[in-house]
Amino acid sequence: DDAGGRLYLISTVEGSLKVDDRPAGGQGLDLDRAYLSGNGEPLKGSPKLGDTFYVKLSLTNYSSDTIDNIALDDRIPAGWEIENPRLGRGGMPDWENPEELWSTDYMDVRDDHITFFGSVASKDTVEVVYKVRAVTAGEFALPGASAEAMYDPEIWARISFGSTKVDGL
Repeated sequence: DDAGGRLYLISTVEGSLKVDDRPAGGQGLDLDRAYLSGNGEPLKGSPKLGDTFYVKLSLTNYSSDTIDNIALDDRIPAGWEIENPRLGRGGMPDWENPEELWSTDYMDVRDDHITFFGSVASKDTVEVVYKVRAVTAGEFALPGASAEAMYDPEIWARISFGSTKVDGL
């Protein structure tokens, strides 16, 4: 238009995929997730309302080079809440040695997910552990977890989604 007017675009995205057809597995990276009780044993059965337990993510770099700028994102079910360590909650369990955990560059804690950012050396496996609490009884979708090199989309790892349950009192 010759009038020199401005054009604006507002875009909104809502909802979630009904089917997550992204492949699980990985390329250059491997990701594993475990749910552990307060004593470090695998969680048996469904958590009960008010229970706290730990999520342990293990990320392995299978490539021959250090991979920088990795974003490791873990989404949690609607019935769980992350015990935010920045608020003085969710301390490390006795069975975990903090010196053996991934020395991340940054951690972002939100209501529905936690993201860790950092580098992983060639052929190295790193771990992160964080505490969650079961806050709502019911059956919930258990979102997947993913890791990717932020500037190289060819390097990734993904755990597929599932389902989980929180038992009432």
